[in-house]
Amino acid sequence: MRPRARAVSRGIRSESFPAAAVDRLRQNPSARIFTFDQWGDYLIYRLYPGTRVFVDGRSDFYGDDFEEQCREVLSVKYDWEKTLDGFGVDTICCPPVRRWLAR
Repeated sequence: MRPRARAVSRGIRSESFPAAAVDRLRQNPSARIFTFDQWGDYLIYRLYPGTRVFVDGRSDFYGDDFEEQCREVLSVKYDWEKTLDGFGVDTICCPPVRRWLAR
């Protein structure tokens, strides 16, 4: 049986989002945070207007080329750091890699 997730806010489960990272991210409001789109939505919800998130779930506004660049960063393709540098991203907020992926 799984332990119950603590609700962060109505309808948002802390186990699904980076709730524990929010206080740390608030300490640097000038950060440009890269995360994947669902977490981007959550971080905007928790950090707006003080901190800006680089990408969120409104992918239809970003265009195919941008989405492909984000996928390449998330899959750690060659030059992923150069891509983030080009956009001025200085903070990455992503879930830890599961053990079975690292094998």
